[in-house]
Amino acid sequence: MAKLASNRDSRRAIAPLAVNERADAEAHLIAAYQHEAKGEPAQAERIYRAGLEIFPDHAALAVNLARLLRQSTQTLDEAVRLLHRTVEKQPDYPPARLSLIETLRTAVGRPAEAEAQARVYVGRYPADGNGHLCLALALYNQGRLSDALVSAERSTALPGKPEHAWELKADIHVALGDPVGAMESYRGLLELQRDAEIHSRLLVAMQYCDTLDEAEILEETRCWVSEYDGGVMGRTCWPRLDFDSGRALKVGFVSGDFRQCSTPLLALPLFEHWPEDWTVSLYSNSAQCDEWTSRFRRTAAYWVDIYSLDDDLAAARIIEDRIDVLVDLNGHTLGGRLGIFRRKPAPVQLAWLNLAGTTGLSTFDAIIADAWHLPRMDQPSYAEPIRHVTDNRYRYLPLQGAPEVTEGPVVRNGFVTFGSFNSAYKVSQTTLSRWAAILKALPTARLMLNAREFACRDTIDRFARSFEQQGIAPSRIDFRPGSRDPLGMLAAYREIDIALDSFPYSGGLTTLEALYMGVPVITAPGKRLASRHSCAHLRTMKMADWIAYDDSSYVELAVQKASAFAELSELRSSLRTRLNCSALVDGPGFARDLSGIVRDLWRSACSRVR
Repeated sequence: MAKLASNRDSRRAIAPLAVNERADAEAHLIAAYQHEAKGEPAQAERIYRAGLEIFPDHAALAVNLARLLRQSTQTLDEAVRLLHRTVEKQPDYPPARLSLIETLRTAVGRPAEAEAQARVYVGRYPADGNGHLCLALALYNQGRLSDALVSAERSTALPGKPEHAWELKADIHVALGDPVGAMESYRGLLELQRDAEIHSRLLVAMQYCDTLDEAEILEETRCWVSEYDGGVMGRTCWPRLDFDSGRALKVGFVSGDFRQCSTPLLALPLFEHWPEDWTVSLYSNSAQCDEWTSRFRRTAAYWVDIYSLDDDLAAARIIEDRIDVLVDLNGHTLGGRLGIFRRKPAPVQLAWLNLAGTTGLSTFDAIIADAWHLPRMDQPSYAEPIRHVTDNRYRYLPLQGAPEVTEGPVVRNGFVTFGSFNSAYKVSQTTLSRWAAILKALPTARLMLNAREFACRDTIDRFARSFEQQGIAPSRIDFRPGSRDPLGMLAAYREIDIALDSFPYSGGLTTLEALYMGVPVITAPGKRLASRHSCAHLRTMKMADWIAYDDSSYVELAVQKASAFAELSELRSSLRTRLNCSALVDGPGFARDLSGIVRDLWRSACSRVR
């Protein structure tokens, strides 16, 4: 009876229905679309179901109902059954099979079925790029990256959704640890779709590439600024604010990373020690929420979700909140909202934390750095005035429950085990060549590469081939798939003696974690901010003797340090204590430094207004 009642309700919603069958079914479709447009999926679902009871073979009704059903794990199986039935009845209706492929791809444990259906589709419609894209996605979900890349390449050259294929290609190259391929894919996508966020991804990818110089990155950043300016003007007056240079301040932080990632372990030392004269608001650009999100929320007076607001609305909310100082934590990285900062909703704006380089925006009043990360001589390459804190622009929050430091594996093995827990995306050809040279110089040494990208066989094969081409047997490389458990990653440091840093994108949090676990790090900084993280951390720890300055000295330093077994053991036992006594864990000290910079910039803003 309930079903009949719902059918009557749906008929009333779209009444009067046309007499002929096609118009009747179309009326159901139109009415359901209207409910979806109003954000009423439950009402739309009832109408689709009512239509299918009258017209059980109507493929468009079935496809649209399945699209709604696959949004919930509880109704995924029903969606699969409905689409299988539709495909069997109408095998030559392409949208039904494409929807079946996507639904199978969404369902847990069914990517092989999605692949099989995609191959059927490609066989029937070889010139349709949508089929090749679906096949690429199904292969990608199975970790078959090389095969997925071939299908994505085909999709980019065929009618369909080439922009989606270019984006998938970029994701595949990132998973393979190939920033050059990712850059090429982002450029291909930008040819079809001019988009600020995609262009930001290109800028970030360029920071990982060892074949570019800083001038090329800066030029591309300037292109980003001019491309997406769109006539947006930064505010020059804030009539609702009281420009009293000595009053307490309202400070806002904008980020897409108030959740589990590297940000909590680098930001919370500040966030849990706010200056007394700050009232803090956090503007979150993410729908994700976890235990770290809750911890962030507890540090602030106000929490505002902005992920569903466009830049104009988000900036208007910040103006309404009367924020004096606004701090960006993302720059061009994923989750960033530079469009808000372009509008300058606060008279003082700072860039800090997850920045690979300049944002390119002149609406920032400062980028927060230190003398090691960003010396003042780099100012011509930065749109933001450089301001230095004492010691280091980062602070580290060690994880609770971290495993204890144990003796190094060299003691029991008799040979040194090097390691890198940096993302494979950071491991450039320059880095691989350095590591291969070290292993050649130390024939008994081993190397562990531990990162989530190495859960994929294709990524392992790509790196193993590179080592083999340089004369290093793959058996000397231990590939590990990372760990979802941060404590598990820390425990894995017990299996290495010396960490080797990547270039040109250095380890940041990774280096801090290595040092905390008693593992020293060898680095060679470059000319980019992103290449200097480890150098700055080691300088802060008074460990300059672990810093090299070119390829040959990097190799020589690694060989020298690996040969001093007794010194390695002594250093390992003392590193955690040294870090805990250093500025790297001094959150209150950083808060005082930053407070001084903010107050100085606020005074300048007050002077300009007067």
